[in-house]
Amino acid sequence: MYIKDVLFELSRLDGPAGFENKITDYIIELTLDFVDEAKKDEMGNLILFKKGNKNGEKILLEAHVDEIGLVISKRIEGNFMAFSTDGGVDPKILPGQRVRFTNRKGERIKGVVGYLSPHFRRNVEKLRMDDLFIDFGIQDIEIEVGDVGVIDVEPVELNGDLVSGKAFDNRASCAILIDLLRRLKNVVLNLDLYALFAVREEFGSSGAVGAVYGIRPNCAIVFDVTHADVKDPTLSDVRLGKGPVFSHGTVVDGELLREFEEIANSSGIPFQREAVPGRSGTDTDLIQLVRDGVKTMLISIPLRYMHTPTEVLSLKDLNLTVRLMTEFLMRKG
Repeated sequence: MYIKDVLFELSRLDGPAGFENKITDYIIELTLDFVDEAKKDEMGNLILFKKGNKNGEKILLEAHVDEIGLVISKRIEGNFMAFSTDGGVDPKILPGQRVRFTNRKGERIKGVVGYLSPHFRRNVEKLRMDDLFIDFGIQDIEIEVGDVGVIDVEPVELNGDLVSGKAFDNRASCAILIDLLRRLKNVVLNLDLYALFAVREEFGSSGAVGAVYGIRPNCAIVFDVTHADVKDPTLSDVRLGKGPVFSHGTVVDGELLREFEEIANSSGIPFQREAVPGRSGTDTDLIQLVRDGVKTMLISIPLRYMHTPTEVLSLKDLNLTVRLMTEFLMRKG
């Protein structure tokens, strides 16, 4: 239950790209007893460090902490506000949603996404961002241009081991790294272990690059999510509950990939494969290019309904990924 509880708490926190402090502060609280050092860099990335018993390999585990969000763009009239998106938000999911924004005082202000009723619309199929607005009610509120928000939704348990909520992209990977560090609390490895919780992935992966430049790892394992249960014959056949997904493509180091496949097979840990012939759309794309290059592996968690407030995943996949990484690090160290 630990990993589910951590995931749910991470989901409840708000951290659109560029505004991730609440997430990284919470992760520091959870992990202080598990690591030797925790620090934030100038961009807001959180870097956790677990010292090994000799000066050996530097291994980096990376997951981004930010989520897609909303930002106030102007006041229309009274407490009706125009807004734009922070990251890849599909406008079609927004009408009728409850939202919450954080103002300059750190207060949460709740509202709803307003949209002209279908009774008054001639073209019910077409939706533009210009048609939407935030309705904050009739009371006086302190909301300004530039304040950011998210869809107001609680994570829930579904049937079996499935759960649903917002920001599982990529708080699921954050929960995996936190649980992994917890399990390794009293284990001394023969390597230096870094866990990077990177900011701003949803806005071009600018956060991870500087942190990786400073760490100079021998290799990096990037954790993110990938689309699951998509009925499209041109895409990889990724399923919920069938294990972590190993990316195959130009952004992934072949030796690392083969090493993980051997570990999974010998340990009886199920895994899936996904073809990534070009850019992966994750921090992997830039991490591999830092300095003179970094050997990089991308491990993804299967996820339904990405970039919606009802993302769905299987807790089994999270726990299998923790098992896999524990085995990998124990063999390395």
